[in-house]
Amino acid sequence: MFVENEESGGITILRLSGMVKVGETVRELESRLEGISSEQTGPVILDLTDLEYMDSTTLGVLVGALHRFKSQNREFALVHPRERIAGLLRVANLDSLFRIYRTVDEAIAELKSGEEDTGVN
Repeated sequence: MFVENEESGGITILRLSGMVKVGETVRELESRLEGISSEQTGPVILDLTDLEYMDSTTLGVLVGALHRFKSQNREFALVHPRERIAGLLRVANLDSLFRIYRTVDEAIAELKSGEEDTGVN
């Protein structure tokens, strides 16, 4: 697994590639997400475009991260899961739990407009 962190206008983008499965790679992902949760603010986008495989343990990590970010009133979105991963999300009935976008740009635009909509007038 390769993980790359990036920020865009207060939004953290975490790009995953390769495979994430039980063992070292899932612990690394969990550690990165915990670090983002405790050290940064704002929405988080998990870009799955180049992720080839993830297992059910990884799904548990993603659900845990979603709950952690929601408890901090932060958005957590997924971008472009490959068909195999999208299928895993559907089978586990998690596709309706996560905000899923086709592109990072689409996710950024939507999340930024959501932040503007929550402002006090």
